[in-house]
Amino acid sequence: MFTLKMTKEEDAGSSILVPFDQKWEKPMHEHEIKVFFRKRGPKTFTPTYVFVYIASPASKLIGRVEVESFLFMKLDKAVKLAAEGGVTETELRYYASSYSELAVFQLKRFEQADVPITFEKLYSAYNFFPPQSFVRLSESGKSELETALGFKQPRTSKTQTTRK
Repeated sequence: MFTLKMTKEEDAGSSILVPFDQKWEKPMHEHEIKVFFRKRGPKTFTPTYVFVYIASPASKLIGRVEVESFLFMKLDKAVKLAAEGGVTETELRYYASSYSELAVFQLKRFEQADVPITFEKLYSAYNFFPPQSFVRLSESGKSELETALGFKQPRTSKTQTTRK
């Protein structure tokens, strides 16, 4: 069965699929989210695209967004970007809990899918289960998603240099 997840180094992509709570769907569509934060992020590559999966009860992949920059940032610095992520400093500190640094994804403009993909379709076609934090896509998985989401010209994302 074809899988979206990167399983072979020769098909390594630099895109990730990230789950978001349903409350982020509207702000994402309205281009209000310029940054998002995660407790965990990729350590061996720099992501170029994020595919946005809205969790239950919506349970659907709604589009993609190009990553402008990605880095691990100390919490005290990350909170200065909280408003660009649609959260308050207090909410971000609460989310971070005992983490002293967060993965910070600064984003370009969200691209809404012509055809969102439901969990049922993702599961039946790709044996997909929503990840806890993120899943690295294979380059072929990224292309497959772009076509299924209705993006006219799939973009290529070459794996960037390994992070140390």
